[in-house]
Amino acid sequence: MASRTNAILSIYAAMVMAMLLLGCVRTKQDARKKSVRFLWLVVISIPFFLCNTCAYLCVYRIAIQAGSTEYLEGICLFAKIFTYICYYALLSMIVFYLADLIRENATVPAWIARITIPVAILWAMGWCVFSAISPSQGLGWGKRMTMLNYWMGLLGTIIILSVYICMIFYYRNTLGRGRVTCFSLTAILLVAAMVLRMMFPDIDFMALALSLSIILVRNLVDIERAKTVNRQEARLREEHVRLMLSQIRPHFLYNTLNTIYVLCEQEPSKAQQAIEEFSEFLRANIGSMESDRPVPFETEMKLVRHYLYLEQMRYQEELQVEIRLLAHNFSLPALTIQPLVENAVKHGLAKAPGGGTVRIFSGEMKDKYVVEVADDGVGFEPDDYTKATELKWLETGEQTIHIGLRSVHERLQNICGGWLEVESRPGKGTVARVYLPKEKAEVKE
Repeated sequence: MASRTNAILSIYAAMVMAMLLLGCVRTKQDARKKSVRFLWLVVISIPFFLCNTCAYLCVYRIAIQAGSTEYLEGICLFAKIFTYICYYALLSMIVFYLADLIRENATVPAWIARITIPVAILWAMGWCVFSAISPSQGLGWGKRMTMLNYWMGLLGTIIILSVYICMIFYYRNTLGRGRVTCFSLTAILLVAAMVLRMMFPDIDFMALALSLSIILVRNLVDIERAKTVNRQEARLREEHVRLMLSQIRPHFLYNTLNTIYVLCEQEPSKAQQAIEEFSEFLRANIGSMESDRPVPFETEMKLVRHYLYLEQMRYQEELQVEIRLLAHNFSLPALTIQPLVENAVKHGLAKAPGGGTVRIFSGEMKDKYVVEVADDGVGFEPDDYTKATELKWLETGEQTIHIGLRSVHERLQNICGGWLEVESRPGKGTVARVYLPKEKAEVKE
């Protein structure tokens, strides 16, 4: 019988939606409004399909059972009422989800999506009332469906779908080709379901169309997430290479080689040590370019020590270094601490009369590790740093310090969920703190 076939289709759709919900939970959907809307879309669809299944099974049982069926009719009535409510909630939620996507790139009047709310409420209530006062008519299921019940439900669906289709057409340039294709397909599915239901009233095409529509939207979500991850990875690789190259600028090479040249004449043994330190520094930088994975903190500190040795060789007594490491067993993105130390030396102490001290500290907190790089140099205005981080990458000029800090912060966020905090006061110095969540930074034994 048609009722049994419809029940099988509905229970299958409910199982698919349950697996989809499990996938959303396991992938930890982000907290953006559109992600929450989609999650609710999946959540509402499950009771819709379950109630739909229950109603069809009751109709099937009533048709084959001899004797009194009043209790089955009561269960069927309540199942259908909840089905109507969930059905219009689903249609309205799809419109709200589309509006949230459009708002990423354009302004959408709030009333456009909200207009579906009174329509959904009125038609759901009307359908429920009609079902309560007309229990003998089959309540819109199969051949026993009355024309009034059918057209009442159809009119509410048409109003909400009209808003949905108009939004797709009007904001097609804002949505982009991929999203327009996806949502156009969902609209076609829902319209086709209405037409087929008119031609074949025994088969519930709308339940099938809704489940396919939600799956299409989920595929769109997965594709966009994959594209976002690919863009982030490409940007990280680009920033990684730029950061690596920024640590070996020509002026640093010239200054280091010039210092070694002078030492070759005056103190050959120190010149030999300087060449060894310089080669290790270059090797560590090139090695960090070959991989964008997090490296042990000790590996990063080796690079820092090579760099500081070369700078102390140049600045001598004007550059003092204090290192106090209380935590070691964690990892972090390569070239995270070294750029902070270079900023402290180049932009903090080199401009201060008489130089100063760079202090490096690492410690462990309850749920994170912290690495601090501080100097007592000239410092800078925090407002200048905030404005500078809004600019694009600059390879030269005074803004490089700020852009370097921004790059470190972004790489920390994207690679290991960490972040960078900077405090500075003119004439007092600068403190840069790197925070690394333990769950992603801890080195597994």
